[in-house]
Order: sequence, then structure tokens, then C-alpha cells
Amino acid sequence: MSEYDTEPVPGLPQNLPEGETLLWQGSPEPKAVARQVLHTKAVTIYFAVLALVPLVICAAQGSELAPALFATARLAIVGAIAIAILNTLSRAIARTTIYSMTSKRIVMRYGVAFPLSLNIPFKEISAIDCKSYADGTADVALSVSGPLRMSYLHLWPHCRAWRFENAQPTLRVLPAGTEIAQTIASTMMAAGVQGAQVRTRASAQPEKQQNGMPILTSAPA
Repeated sequence: MSEYDTEPVPGLPQNLPEGETLLWQGSPEPKAVARQVLHTKAVTIYFAVLALVPLVICAAQGSELAPALFATARLAIVGAIAIAILNTLSRAIARTTIYSMTSKRIVMRYGVAFPLSLNIPFKEISAIDCKSYADGTADVALSVSGPLRMSYLHLWPHCRAWRFENAQPTLRVLPAGTEIAQTIASTMMAAGVQGAQVRTRASAQPEKQQNGMPILTSAPA
């Protein structure tokens, strides 16, 4: 039995109130979590360069090759273990995370070691920033106004990178995340919440309209 078995609906800590309906649920893509959130590519390059250092020093000094090969092999093993740990963590993050959209709010359920649940009413969302990646996934960051405030550490990794002071809850590396951002905006309008902007960071294009919701496109931040 897991800590989530008591959920009435997977991803929701309680049954929805009368008049509120569940419209969508999704989770991060595990491989994209490894690449974009835990930066396994950068870690791989780091250990690869580190493993080459003993061989470079050996060649420069003309010293014996065997100790250099031993040091390189040891660093390569450490790097492989680090990448394996990050890949395992990425799968755990994806498995324990469910993002939900109801007719009135966004619900984020996440937490590998300590399960957490965050409710974000539509009326608290002032803007939606969508950053797309080459693999087809996208981050959907929610700018929150009003009394709802969250810390970066409380949200990580489900927050927009480097926004420490005003942490933004973020639906991380969602398949078809760009379409989800538009769906959230359209649902907010249907719920009577006006003024939320969808800002994409995939390309620089003129301002345009879609489903009556302003879409501002700009270069990646």
C-alpha cells in the first residue's frame, strides 16, 4: 500500500465539491525530467571531461599509462552511478506527480519522499508562461497573484527555474504542454476569469489571438 492509495481520485486529495468537474490530468515525461530538470546531459559531459583529465596529464608529463587508466575508469564508474541515480530519481518524480485541472482550479500533487498537494484557484493565476523543448514537451509556469505565495524549495522541481523571490508553480515537461497551456487559458475564460496571458518562449512571433486569449510570444528567457 502506498501513500496515495487513500486518494478518492488519483492526484486529488479529496472528492471534488458539487459543481466542480475534473477536466484533465497529466504527468511529466520521465526522460524529459532527466534531461531538462535534472540535467543529465550536463552531468554526463562533466564526468566525461573529468575522466579525461588523468589521460591528458599522463600524455603531457609522459608518465606511466596504467595509473591514468585506473583513475579514468574510476571516474567513469562514479559518473555512471551518478547518471543512474538521476535517471531513477526522474522516474520517481514522474511517477509520483499528477497535475490536474478542474473547472475551477489547478491541483498539483507531487513529492517523492513527502507527498504534497497544492491547489491554485483560477482567480489567482495572472499569466501562463509556456516554454517548449525540442522533444515536444513543455513547461507551463503559472504566475500567481493575490495572497497565494509559495517558496522555491517547497515547490522544487515543480517551479520555474531561477525565480526564487516570486516562485512560480510549474507543470514540468508535459507532453503536448503548449496545447495544455492554451486549454488552461480557455478553461479559465469559460470559468469567468479574464486577463490571463499565455506567453510562449519557443520563438519570436508577432502578438496574436487564439480563442479570445492574448498570446505573447518572445525569445527564450
